[in-house]
Amino acid sequence: MNEQLGAIKFGIIGLGQGGCRIAAKFHEYKYSVMLINTSSQDLDQNPAPDNVKLVIGQGQGAGKDIKKGATQFKNSAAKITSKFNEIFQEHPEHLLFAVGLGGGTGSGGIVEMINIFAEYGFSGKMGVIATLPLSTEDTTTKINCLKILENLVQLGNDGIICPLIIMDNDKIEKKYPSLSINE
Repeated sequence: MNEQLGAIKFGIIGLGQGGCRIAAKFHEYKYSVMLINTSSQDLDQNPAPDNVKLVIGQGQGAGKDIKKGATQFKNSAAKITSKFNEIFQEHPEHLLFAVGLGGGTGSGGIVEMINIFAEYGFSGKMGVIATLPLSTEDTTTKINCLKILENLVQLGNDGIICPLIIMDNDKIEKKYPSLSINE
């Protein structure tokens, strides 16, 4: 499905539960999307069509373990690029990765995905939309976020990704207090 109209053909790839939620919203606006998660349960609950979803690893999730998430993406590179070719038969001009910073899948997988797709010819043609965890979230989530954010900033400085869009969940929650996490 490539009904998207616009100056640049974007492909949106959601990683982990938070990133897949963002990608599903883009799908509602007719963007071509791909959703990748290590948790089959989280992916099954996402409203995007099944043909754009990919479970990697054993389907049990990464449990906020960014090393485990990174390994799952690295070991699934061929499976990921195969599904990418299936979904994006006409390759997009620019990729936007959507990710929630803090969990094991999205945080662990984002740098691996950038590496995979840089080798696939998208270096300098990739961007990241990343959400910061809420201030009420646990210490592990916040540490994961800071580690990966540092890597993403460096990738931006090196010209490998642009743009790097950071969304602050605390500010969104304060501005829209009645908005549910799925909206």
